[in-house]
Amino acid sequence: MRIAMIGQKGIPASWGGVERCVEELSTGLIRRGHTITVYARKWYTQSTADGKNALKKHSYQGVHLVFAPSLPTKHLDTITHVLAATLHALFQNYDVIHYHGVGPSLVAWIPRLFAPRVKIIATFHSPDRLHGKWGTIARFMLTLGEWASCHFAHETITISQTLQQYAAETYKVPTIYIPNGVTLPHTPTKEKTDSVLRAFGLRGERYFIIIARFVSHKGIHLAMDAWRRAERDYSARMRGLQLVIIGDEQGDKAYAATLRRMAKKIPHIVLTGWQDAETTQILLAESIALIQPSQSEGLSIVMLEACAHGKPIIASDLPENRELVTDRRFCYEKTKISQLEERLVWLIANPEIAQVEGLRNREKVERHHNWDAIIRQTEHIYADAVLSREWNWQGVQLRAE
Repeated sequence: MRIAMIGQKGIPASWGGVERCVEELSTGLIRRGHTITVYARKWYTQSTADGKNALKKHSYQGVHLVFAPSLPTKHLDTITHVLAATLHALFQNYDVIHYHGVGPSLVAWIPRLFAPRVKIIATFHSPDRLHGKWGTIARFMLTLGEWASCHFAHETITISQTLQQYAAETYKVPTIYIPNGVTLPHTPTKEKTDSVLRAFGLRGERYFIIIARFVSHKGIHLAMDAWRRAERDYSARMRGLQLVIIGDEQGDKAYAATLRRMAKKIPHIVLTGWQDAETTQILLAESIALIQPSQSEGLSIVMLEACAHGKPIIASDLPENRELVTDRRFCYEKTKISQLEERLVWLIANPEIAQVEGLRNREKVERHHNWDAIIRQTEHIYADAVLSREWNWQGVQLRAE
């Protein structure tokens, strides 16, 4: 099949859960013999060495890259890029166009109207309208995007059971639940690990970690405040521990500046900026636990990666987070900084419980979040849609026996 992916910023993924999902999905489908085109944005793809190489070759691990233009502003970047990508896609004879995200799904009506033989698949990754960075008009458009992803697509994929239930109750549409996956990590050399830890002044198993974009709905400021309180209220127990935050600004300069000011005033917080995949995985593997303070989420790939490393997770009590973090002792009410402080201190005092939770987390992702199985499931959705597209002139569907 000839398949196009539209909505993501690009591949290879340097940051962003949707981008990691598209990279794994598209490269996996290439291995299964399909022809895959990923529409990308130059400003994103050139942000890593692998991306710069892909930019020159217009391909990445066999995936064809098309760099559609955009107006790179907070409100116009995605929609202008997706519109340009969609107009290009109309003339490429694709079998399937797969829109990733509710915002991009707003334009899915265009191929439904002007390329009716093409099957449209949409993935509902996250309730983006709940993200704090958006104003009233943007939230309204993202709500329309939710409706569009559930009604313009021939099939809609939801990445969490919570989103599947939400789509059924809100838009009266059945969706197909296919979670995000994770690749089980390899073990780096001791020399490489020691080098990374030295670069940031860290000691293994002596720090907590957050991996997130600097946007307000990720709740990083809440976690930093909880860390400040824990150091004040439990100084002996917190002695020698650090909080490492991997990430940087992404469209919200004011919020990023706020986080940097907070970090300067709170001891033992390390802001690393964005790091390449290997460095990020090493820092995650050597941490005590992941903190996931999001105020809205789909199904976090960062959480899946922490599980793959056998790490416990302290998470806000979003329904999507609770699909992974089922032990309530590791959850807290999402706006209750005092509860997050208590969970941090409790986990430090109970390393045996934390270790058992980490092992359970690894078992969960091995069983339910395997990329090979997810790629096969997605491939079946494409194949079923393509096989059912032939209609006779009376509107009677011709089914393959």
